[in-house]
Amino acid sequence: MDLQSDTPASITAQIAQTADIKEKAVIAGLRREPFDDGDMKQECATCIYFLPNYKHCDQPELGFPVDPDWWCRLWRV
Repeated sequence: MDLQSDTPASITAQIAQTADIKEKAVIAGLRREPFDDGDMKQECATCIYFLPNYKHCDQPELGFPVDPDWWCRLWRV
């Protein structure tokens, strides 16, 4: 699996094929720190799927607890 070139659709399809939460996190590229390329900081707290009152990722294929400063390859504004 080439984690750098996968499209969001490909990533979500791969995630949907496993029930193992650890494998889902690996496929999603979940990191315990924000992504920061110098121009933009991306973190769960600013993702459309993040539910701040629950500290939970509501991305349909993931749907598990995350910290606000984490990041994954499915991050969206």
